[in-house]
Amino acid sequence: MLSLNGRITLNVSCDTGEFEIKIMNQKIITGQIRHRWKIQRWNKGEGKDRLGAFSYYSARLETGKKTKIQIRTYWNFPAILFSVRNPCINNEYESFDHPIFLFPTLEINWMEYKGFTCSYWCWPTPVFFSSEKLDKIPKYSSFIFLKNLENIGLAASPANAFLPCYIATEVKNGTIKISLALNGEVERIPENSKFESIIVFGNGIKESIQNWGKALTKLYNKSRADFNRHPLLKYIGYWTDKGAYYYYRTEKKLSYDETLKRIIKYLKENGFKPGYVELDSWWYEKGDDNGILTWTPDPTIFKDFEHFLSDLKCPIVLHSRFFSTETPLKKYYQFIDGADRRGKQLSIPLDSDKVYHEMAANASKWRCIGYEQDWLTTHEERVERIRSSIDFYLKWLEDMAKAFERYEIPIIYCMPTTAFYLASLHFPSVIAIRTSDDYYAKRLYGNEHLWIQNFYCSLIAYSLALYPFFDVFITSENHPKDFKEPYAAEEALARALSCGPIGIGDRLGCTDFNILRRICLPDGTLIKPDRPAFPLEECFDNDPSENGLIVETLSEFSGLAWRYVAVWNVSKNDLVCKLDRRMWEGEYVLYEWFGKALKAADVKLRLAPRQVAYYVYAPIIGQSSLIVDSLSYVTNSKIFVREIYEDYDGGWEVTIESPCSVTINPMIMAFKPIDVFINDRFIKEVQPGRPASLEIRIKPRIPVVLKAKSHGL
Repeated sequence: MLSLNGRITLNVSCDTGEFEIKIMNQKIITGQIRHRWKIQRWNKGEGKDRLGAFSYYSARLETGKKTKIQIRTYWNFPAILFSVRNPCINNEYESFDHPIFLFPTLEINWMEYKGFTCSYWCWPTPVFFSSEKLDKIPKYSSFIFLKNLENIGLAASPANAFLPCYIATEVKNGTIKISLALNGEVERIPENSKFESIIVFGNGIKESIQNWGKALTKLYNKSRADFNRHPLLKYIGYWTDKGAYYYYRTEKKLSYDETLKRIIKYLKENGFKPGYVELDSWWYEKGDDNGILTWTPDPTIFKDFEHFLSDLKCPIVLHSRFFSTETPLKKYYQFIDGADRRGKQLSIPLDSDKVYHEMAANASKWRCIGYEQDWLTTHEERVERIRSSIDFYLKWLEDMAKAFERYEIPIIYCMPTTAFYLASLHFPSVIAIRTSDDYYAKRLYGNEHLWIQNFYCSLIAYSLALYPFFDVFITSENHPKDFKEPYAAEEALARALSCGPIGIGDRLGCTDFNILRRICLPDGTLIKPDRPAFPLEECFDNDPSENGLIVETLSEFSGLAWRYVAVWNVSKNDLVCKLDRRMWEGEYVLYEWFGKALKAADVKLRLAPRQVAYYVYAPIIGQSSLIVDSLSYVTNSKIFVREIYEDYDGGWEVTIESPCSVTINPMIMAFKPIDVFINDRFIKEVQPGRPASLEIRIKPRIPVVLKAKSHGL
């Protein structure tokens, strides 16, 4: 028996190879060697990897290929790592959807449970299931998450070979089995290949996902980018992708370069400076198959690209898709062509190191601060070698990542399958991923499904050291037909809570600058929480399209947490719910952001479809509670709040500093009379039951100290 802090135990039958996993003596999983290969012998031992010290069982199997399996249990981490080296496979199907089972196959031994996963292909869409609704489980995905009635949760996924492998699911008589499997198109396994999978435990689904992410990022030594260092994450951008007004469109009688220069000038003249401009697929030449020819500026659009960039006076983010089968780069580099079942083609470089180096060098010369690799799922669909080879995908993505990393240009993945979320673990330069389908203000069917995709996939992305990108949005209804956005405030709120890149796509003269002020400072600095907003644990119990969605994030200072809670009615019926101000440990006041009201009471809500309620849980510090900036969605962001601490006499002190000039509006609610000071100068007395508002002008890099003391001290 192997044990992890007495909580997780593993028992293995040395005769049959069957095993069982228990948590606190409760059997959670039984497993097996699916193909019933004969075991030569079992070995036990100990070791250490990036996840820490572990104990293991290993065995050789009589397959004719020197097949070896191993099961690791970690001493100080709630994870079990499985591996099989040199597996013997028999591919009878040659179809992606038919799994080639590897090791292990795990049977979940729970009578009742809830589950969550995502559909594999683009766009990955959250799927919710339970022991009563097993028909919704997809046949395969890159990950699956479950919990039982005792809130014991588990996460399972491949731990390497992320594109050729997936987790296959089987449901029979109410029982679910999950297996590490190769997709059925894999033709050959190179000698000495090893395939790994991992299961990670936690309290509920949410913590299991976070623990799973910690395990994988440790194993791959992947750290999350600092959003205060990367311009792509730090500043608001102007985007021209699908959903933006200038996607394959310019102002009448104006060229693309003149249109964009006027947009940037317009934004700056109105007090907001975008940090970059995204040039989407319209910027480069394409072949008849709509693929890239050379990834250089289209001469019919830009007469002088360098001159345009000089006049723009703004860095750029560059979009990329697949290469055309007609690319002239084939004269200099090797490519292979591929096609899907409909005959749609693309080309992918075999000399990917050279091709992407040339692209990255040009991007650097053009002041590019971000590279967006789009149409990833299309590459996987159309290039058979990506699906059938064990390592081809890795060389392609690795050459891309290393080329742009050399020039310090971060990468955003777009149109991913679930496998690309995991594949990003290999590459430090991949820092963000699109987490939803394309935004479109017209919303023929509503954009509620985008809110669901974004918030649930944010948890997966962030756990894997990626920032979620919610796509471009329109800031106002003041637009031509098809671009009027009646939910601009809600779309802006979702992005403010995402912690990822944010881009607007308004028409010239149509931006709502009040909306912009809620999410960024005048110099373009995004006003962010400490991490993205995630669904509450209870929101994994049922499909939010039937029961609504509550998400939460925070700003934390020396043990004091301001929590940002948004309730999204993404269902088709009215939503009735309650926000308990004691949802977290400690005493809180609830700030109703849209109503600009502070309440020391629980809140009962009734929301119509697509309606959103947003509250800030402000901690009671001594004798009062504080909202630092009621104009910003993230009211107490570390972007302008340097420190907050409680004073000895029941008061508090806040140091505020901004990278640019800005006016903020603090709000204070007192429970006993307090005196408020700015830089030690008395401002006003605040009485109980009468919340006070202030207006403070902050100058660049000059700290302002806001202080509260008991009245008369």
